[in-house]
Amino acid sequence: MAKLFTDRGYSLAYPAVSNQVFVRLPLSLRDKLIEQGVSIEVEAETADEAVCRFVTSYTSTDAEIAELGALLSGLQNRGENNDRN
Repeated sequence: MAKLFTDRGYSLAYPAVSNQVFVRLPLSLRDKLIEQGVSIEVEAETADEAVCRFVTSYTSTDAEIAELGALLSGLQNRGENNDRN
């Protein structure tokens, strides 16, 4: 899942060493993902970005991860997250 974010230009807050990925996201993107029903736990927040935790499990499917990737790409194409870090 980490590659899903780094391939789109977002930085990881910590190295991805488990099923948890901590990503730095612009607040506007975090809000749009939540509006779309994505479950996000915010670990830290500043005035312009949030460190968001995404978790996969043994029940997570490739299709679910691909769906998140498609959602990110769609928001990126609409200019919803042009404040990448």
